Amino acid sequence: MSVISFIVESLICSGLFLVLYRWMLAKKVGFRICRAYLIVTMVLSVTIPIMDVPLYPSENVVRLSEWTVFSFDDFGAVPADLEEAVAVNHNSEAIKPESSAQITDKSIDLKLILTILYTLVGAISLALLAYNTARIYRLRSKSKLTYEEDYTLAEHEDIKTPFSFIRTIFMGFNYEPQERRQILTHEASHVRHRHSYERLLMSVLRSIFWFNPFFWMAEKDLEEVQEWEADKDVLDEGWSLKTYRTTIFKQLFGYNPDITCGLNHSLTKQRFIMMTQSHRGKGAWLRLAATLPVIALVFLAFGCGVKSQEEAVETTNLTLDEQEPLTFRIHVAKSNEEKGTYSIYCNDNLTDIETISKTVSEYFSGEEMYNTTVSISADENVPMGIITDIKEQLRNARALKVRYETDDSAIEKRMPPAVENTEQKSDEPRFMTPEEWATDVSRRNLISFKINAKDKVLLATDRSFRAQGHYICDASEFDVEILKNHILNPENKATLPEYEMRDITMPDGSTKQFKVSNAIVSLQIDRGTSYEGYTKAMECITTAYKELREELSAEVFGKTLAELSDAEMQVIYQAVPMNVSETEPKDIRR
Repeated sequence: MSVISFIVESLICSGLFLVLYRWMLAKKVGFRICRAYLIVTMVLSVTIPIMDVPLYPSENVVRLSEWTVFSFDDFGAVPADLEEAVAVNHNSEAIKPESSAQITDKSIDLKLILTILYTLVGAISLALLAYNTARIYRLRSKSKLTYEEDYTLAEHEDIKTPFSFIRTIFMGFNYEPQERRQILTHEASHVRHRHSYERLLMSVLRSIFWFNPFFWMAEKDLEEVQEWEADKDVLDEGWSLKTYRTTIFKQLFGYNPDITCGLNHSLTKQRFIMMTQSHRGKGAWLRLAATLPVIALVFLAFGCGVKSQEEAVETTNLTLDEQEPLTFRIHVAKSNEEKGTYSIYCNDNLTDIETISKTVSEYFSGEEMYNTTVSISADENVPMGIITDIKEQLRNARALKVRYETDDSAIEKRMPPAVENTEQKSDEPRFMTPEEWATDVSRRNLISFKINAKDKVLLATDRSFRAQGHYICDASEFDVEILKNHILNPENKATLPEYEMRDITMPDGSTKQFKVSNAIVSLQIDRGTSYEGYTKAMECITTAYKELREELSAEVFGKTLAELSDAEMQVIYQAVPMNVSETEPKDIRR
């Protein structure tokens, strides 16, 4: 999780817990319950936000590797640079804008300054805590020590106001016998209840998380309830209220470090009020039980995550992808389906398709475009032709990270940048001679995944198509196992993609041979293909590769992909490369 998310969530947790304490427990339940609640909830307020207990079902989100757009004729020669172009899929540096290749120096400097400031303030606070502790032990070393059964009494003339720390009570000389016994009873209560340990823990938390005002308030509340408890123990010994108040007034000034427990307390008025109230513990456990649902809700809201992690995105720059992306939403709605008219909304504002590029550029003005996300959704039966035009506008605006959303899933992909000064290509297809066909091996590795205007899928390689080995079905009924079989070609059929034995370095440094497919899945749509059919096709392709990787992961490492280390994951990615291209839309008659 990000630092900002942690800060916000810890502030919310600690604030809710403290409000609940002052409303439900303070002055209404036993002092021991109050102390325990303050300590436990403040610790929970910084541990719950960093938890990720798997509880919620995972979203049906499919993340695709970066796909590259190619254009080639049905029976023409494969471009010579096809292999190089496909390699772009696994190299985000090759397609992202040059300005996003590194974080700006200004951002690094700001992050460094904030880190240094936070560390410096925390270090100073902890240093002061250690300094006060050292002062106390130095004072103890030069004091007259008297060892009692439950505590050690340290007396020195420099001690103006009595206090206690850990198991030592510090006080001066020349007290009247009555005052001395009251003071010792009060401070012995602090020692017996181990108040110093609680104060030390709260002080450390407050020093580390000094930015959180609720820790400062909780520390004061803890100090207050400890004094109330010690005052109650003195009065329970039989001392009169008037006599004890007089003793407190006499001890209001003097040396008393913040981390100690003593009579020098700024909330003396509240202490005197509490002395006159009979403490009632009736219903205390019911009040405490009433706080549990709130604690449980906070845990569910901030401490729980999804049951499974989504598949890792294949990219070489995880640092940028970990940043919180800005999102721009585009929705295509039907205006008049019979007339083929549709309305386009950008962030709920009606927009012409020609102005999308300008609108997106203005929206993300000054932001790092490489890490921004444009979310696209559409009504039922919206054709992909209009979506393709929108994508072209986004490419012109250099907004290349697209998220396709449907009711059932969300699929992310990164488009290639717009190509400038492209050479004019001939509209005439180039047919190959039988001799050329026989010697053309790379064509065999190309798996066509075509979807026509009726959302019918054609799956075949050029050779399997000629051998009547193609597969046709509705996009919603596509069998992923058939695509997996085309990619792997376990029987080494001449009509399916070839494979090669490749040496891959394992995490332990050894080398292992893997059977690596040379298949390239080429997705091509018709401009009349529905938006649902397009997203379903992308989901099928991604699912096929994910299942292949899961199967290999179980075979090689005996673990799921989510359980693999980074080094193990790289082995699987090299052994099952996701080579997918998306060609320009064209008229698919089948």
